[in-house]
Amino acid sequence: MIAFILPFSVAAAAALALTPIVRAIARRLGGVAHPRNDRWHAQPVALFGGVVLWCAVALAVFSFRARGAAVPQSVIVGATSMFLLGLIDDLWRLKPSTKLAAQISLGCLVVLIGPVPDWFSQPGPDAFVTILWFVGIANAFNLLDNMDGLCAGVAAIAAVAFCTIVGPDAQPAFGYAAALAGAATAFLVFNFKPASIF
Repeated sequence: MIAFILPFSVAAAAALALTPIVRAIARRLGGVAHPRNDRWHAQPVALFGGVVLWCAVALAVFSFRARGAAVPQSVIVGATSMFLLGLIDDLWRLKPSTKLAAQISLGCLVVLIGPVPDWFSQPGPDAFVTILWFVGIANAFNLLDNMDGLCAGVAAIAAVAFCTIVGPDAQPAFGYAAALAGAATAFLVFNFKPASIF
């Protein structure tokens, strides 16, 4: 139980503390999603919630490193590069084709760094499915992001489900998922309807 509570609590506390600060900065910089016909929200909503989630999870995850557990490079590169791509998109509104090309390139980079999940015990198909999963999951969550509470809520549920399935012996993945669950759950305080930050 401690293996879940510790990273969950660290990430949750960080998200609760950081979200009002990031929200204020976003509003000051004009990082706001305005209502549109293809969006669900009726009021302007601050952006940059990804900054909160990345910082909160990173703080909890790197506490493992301080205790001697190495953080795989593929996790660092994959999570950080997708976070930066999302931030750039919030700031400069990338074309969908540009964003997709960048996601595929980053997926290839993660595969090159490795290790790749053993989907079929065949290097080619394993790499292809890993890239497809990487890009697909990123876009699935991106589509949910403009609906109050849905993206963070699904992330929290998925992370808790993962922890339940694999158990605390599956470290360090269990700890990473617990941290994500904590950050996403705390973020819901500000992201649940009516959301004040995406």
